[in-house]
Amino acid sequence: FPMAVSAFSSISTNLPFPTNSGQDATVASNLREATDDNVQETVSFPWRVVLDIGREPLARMPFDWARSGCRMPLVIPCDFSHNRNDQESLILPRSETVSFTGPDGAVVKPVVGGDWRLSDDQKQLSLSLSFPETLQRRDVSINAGTTLELTTRVYTQAELDQLNEAYYQARENTWQVGGDLNDIAR
Repeated sequence: FPMAVSAFSSISTNLPFPTNSGQDATVASNLREATDDNVQETVSFPWRVVLDIGREPLARMPFDWARSGCRMPLVIPCDFSHNRNDQESLILPRSETVSFTGPDGAVVKPVVGGDWRLSDDQKQLSLSLSFPETLQRRDVSINAGTTLELTTRVYTQAELDQLNEAYYQARENTWQVGGDLNDIAR
């Protein structure tokens, strides 16, 4: 399928989720706990799946698909559910539809959740979403009946803090070098 999903992120809605010890936990630890066999129940927690669909450099796709540079942003609030009895893990959109703004106004189309899996090392999340009808935003389209198989990295809060620190340091270095170059140019 000629499409590139350039961004997939899952952002907690900051609602606490009870753990089997009765304490609140982060969303990342909830993913890990949802697959824990010690508790025999169905657990569910909210996330937003954010997709930015469009043409990507070096991706193989038809010449005219998303050639304009247009993107199709989709935000899909979902519940990630796991039944510990039968080991079934489902992603359940909170609405039966997804909407975005097209050239002629609001576009509302159905979306169907699929399953989700956490890798054995608990660092990779895979999930699927299906679109029974065609989604079209200018020259970006998803054909009717398409199932997107998405994969993303799961980060702990400590890893996110470390990445943020590295980003801020790199940004500071860039600003410093930019200032030095301006001083030289004078």
